Amino acid sequence: MKAVPATTSRLNRPVLGLVLSAALLALPGAPLLHARPPAAAVLQDGQRSGQGQGFEWTAPDGLADLAVRYQEQIAGILGEARLWTGLPADPRPFRVEWVGDRKDLARALRMPEVPGWYAAVAVPSERRLIIATEIAGSEARLISTLRHEVMHLAMADIGPAGWARLPAWFHEGCAQVFAGEVYLGELGVSLSWRAVLGDLDLLMEYRDGFPESSAGAAVGYALGERFVSTFLRHHNLLDLKDVLAQVRSGESFDRALIEVTGMGLVEHEERMRKELVNASGLLGDIYPQIFLGLALFMVLMLPLVRAARRRRREELEERWERQDRVEDLDPVLATGQWQRVEIRQGASADEAEPWEDWDDEEF
Repeated sequence: MKAVPATTSRLNRPVLGLVLSAALLALPGAPLLHARPPAAAVLQDGQRSGQGQGFEWTAPDGLADLAVRYQEQIAGILGEARLWTGLPADPRPFRVEWVGDRKDLARALRMPEVPGWYAAVAVPSERRLIIATEIAGSEARLISTLRHEVMHLAMADIGPAGWARLPAWFHEGCAQVFAGEVYLGELGVSLSWRAVLGDLDLLMEYRDGFPESSAGAAVGYALGERFVSTFLRHHNLLDLKDVLAQVRSGESFDRALIEVTGMGLVEHEERMRKELVNASGLLGDIYPQIFLGLALFMVLMLPLVRAARRRRREELEERWERQDRVEDLDPVLATGQWQRVEIRQGASADEAEPWEDWDDEEF
């Protein structure tokens, strides 16, 4: 080992203070002046990985910075979701997999393709969350999607047996309420009108999952969200936590509802359907359609209104032009004096024709 000769120098007090401050900051546990996110490790095939609180992640090179940026936010969402469910946390970390589009999503799921309405997928049995960033399109939608899928993983703390006892529409409803967004809501499914027309599916039809068509899935998602939001309005979050705790302890979902609320699943669904067909339910459900209809009507009428105004303008301009030509030809006609002259002449003519009052017999 090569020894480096020691050197000494005279240091004034300000410089000495800076040196001592730097030495203290270099001690283990000292706060860093400019803390940076941990660098992502490189895996095979250009994939990078990292670790957050309660989870780990993988991402291709192009998405690694995004994954690092959302580490703390995902950890915060996970903590919030676990407070929402009240379930004991599973200490095993889950994995967030960042991908680009639906083809990458299908590849991660080892499927030939995925339905067109897939944006992200949570696989509780494998403790995986796969999210396609290009489908989200905006940061707000990306955060909403993360909240939705993280809630699935938080509900998976109920355990494999408890998860199997939860209907698919129920945990999807919880995920949507937690995310604050009805999934596929842009399709404009009207549950109230379907209920009025007798065309609304039963919740049991979505017990094990949703159809591959976006229209069919939208109805199931909307039903799940409406059931959970109705439950929370009539009861509260503590009751929902108690239902989850009952299911985790071995009770069926229907039995857990009876134990906590005194009403079974059938009674809860009947109450929801009655609210869908009352006046407030119909008004609340069709309000977006009314607004959309008015907006479309205004858009369609705008060209007609503009055409009518253009014709009116042309008529006025033509009248003004005709009046200008008359003024140029004869100032008397333009001022309207000719009308008064005709009236006076007409009156004198009537006075100058007395024979109109004579009797024919006089001749």
